[in-house]
Amino acid sequence: MRTSLAVEHSKSIGALVAEAGRLELESVCFDLPEERRGSRFWLRIPVEVASQPDPEAAPALSNFDGLRALVVADNATNRNVLLHHLRSRGAGLSEAENLHGCLEHRRAAGAEEHPIQLPILDMTLPGMTGLELAKTIRAEQSSPQPRMALLTSMGLSPDPEEERRLDIAVRLTKPARRQRLHRAL
Repeated sequence: MRTSLAVEHSKSIGALVAEAGRLELESVCFDLPEERRGSRFWLRIPVEVASQPDPEAAPALSNFDGLRALVVADNATNRNVLLHHLRSRGAGLSEAENLHGCLEHRRAAGAEEHPIQLPILDMTLPGMTGLELAKTIRAEQSSPQPRMALLTSMGLSPDPEEERRLDIAVRLTKPARRQRLHRAL
């Protein structure tokens, strides 16, 4: 219920800012002496309402039919968010919590002649980093080399040079947003 209420408030505030170009807020507590009763501030944001969507902002793929993705994250919520976004566009999905699950899914998919095309690797896995897992995947010569994505908490790579060397296609910030994911792929 709180989430729904917050979303509705955010939509209302966004509509007001877009319409008026400013946001005014006043907070008052009448139980306090007048000099400590509250705060008042204004925020002015120059905005223009777009008349048509920007074609550059559209995702590269409108749907992911036929794409085989593997989401590797130890946190079930992070996995489920990504799985939901990918499933909504028709991707074939697998999920794993760790290195062993990841390699097992990759080998099984390769044996079925439907290799994993996009592993999405959480940067913080138990016992190893997403970059270490990417290095393990790149070292597997028996499977086709997929595009890979990293899922990070802060959107930063601890080792950008290693990321480039491993040919990581995209870095996503948790929680992965649907539009960012679709645009990146």
